[in-house]
Amino acid sequence: MISAKRIVTIFSRRGGSGEFTKTGDGLTANERARLQEKLGDQAPLIASAPSEEEWFALTETHVASKRLGAFRKFRLDEIAALTSPAGGRGFEQGKKNGGIVEVRLIDGSTLAVSTESGGPFVALTNVFLYLARVNRKFGARTTNDKRPTTVL
Repeated sequence: MISAKRIVTIFSRRGGSGEFTKTGDGLTANERARLQEKLGDQAPLIASAPSEEEWFALTETHVASKRLGAFRKFRLDEIAALTSPAGGRGFEQGKKNGGIVEVRLIDGSTLAVSTESGGPFVALTNVFLYLARVNRKFGARTTNDKRPTTVL
């Protein structure tokens, strides 16, 4: 299991919080309450909650997201890779202008997470890269594993 402290450390050292994308400690009381009702007993380590209709939260064991009306939740050990930022803009453009960090899961599906430019984009990209690398190294899951990704 990847420690919560390690995840937050990578995020903080590789770019850190911004206006919307923050560590769990940086969330306002309203943002925390809004996310907590969606996450149940898990506290957000990193989250972005610009609105009720678009948000994401990374906990010690899961990523939960609501985007374009769809809610998704999956375990961290389901992260297979980070694809090039959506729209083909590339990492440098995402870093300058913000945009979508796209995560590929072991079942082949993707999750797009919106974030602002600069530090938060770089930090979140590095967190997802780290999680994918750990999953590959330790074989957290395989594509033959029948545990489903939660899609609601």
